[in-house]
Amino acid sequence: MLDSLIADRLLQQQVDALHLDVTTEEIDRAIKEVKTQNGLDDQTFRQALAQQGMTVSMYRENLRKQLLKAKIINIKVRSRVAVTDRDLDASVTRRLKGRKVDFKVHAQHAVFLVKADAPAMVGEGQKTRAQAFFERVRLEPQAFEAMIKTQADAGSGDLGFFRRGEMTPVFEEVAFKTEPGQVAAPVRTPVGWHVIKVVERKNLDERKDEDLRRDLREQLMAEELERAFKRYVSELRNQSHVEVRL
Repeated sequence: MLDSLIADRLLQQQVDALHLDVTTEEIDRAIKEVKTQNGLDDQTFRQALAQQGMTVSMYRENLRKQLLKAKIINIKVRSRVAVTDRDLDASVTRRLKGRKVDFKVHAQHAVFLVKADAPAMVGEGQKTRAQAFFERVRLEPQAFEAMIKTQADAGSGDLGFFRRGEMTPVFEEVAFKTEPGQVAAPVRTPVGWHVIKVVERKNLDERKDEDLRRDLREQLMAEELERAFKRYVSELRNQSHVEVRL
């Protein structure tokens, strides 16, 4: 925190020396962009800030500092960043190769209910039903939807799309390991036995390749600028006499 306070003082000296300022109009414009990008009106914007323990005036002051920082970067730092298009393209290619894209799953399931206090023989009976159902549908996955209407218990059907963390862990583990169009062997959850068919998967990141490359280039450039900015602040501190009184 002390280092941050010192950095703020040093940067304020640069702001004064360069006669930089952020106008009310610039802050208003930045807030309008934030609202537009996140689909917020005035009320939901204030509610979102309140959830973070902030008022509008506190947010405006933070935004003013960010905009001043951006102006200092443009004047004092950007020229120090020597990153060529070739460097950026190479970094983007490396990140794309190592990129792990998570996905969501669209699944159907047949459930064979077992109450928590049911005798063991009931559980075994439902397991047998689930196994028999599985043996039939794994040979004819296309018949899955029709068969659950007559051979499975209430609660069976289409689950739509779900992400990791939205289902019981053991159910989710099977669903995310099963390939689209395939039916998994029966799995036990607290409510009973399930036979799961995965209909399809969709990547959570659905950006087009050219959009992804553009976003990565912007991210890499921002990271390089942030590193250069920290070096700049360090230089200011080395060039200044800093006296700390506690």
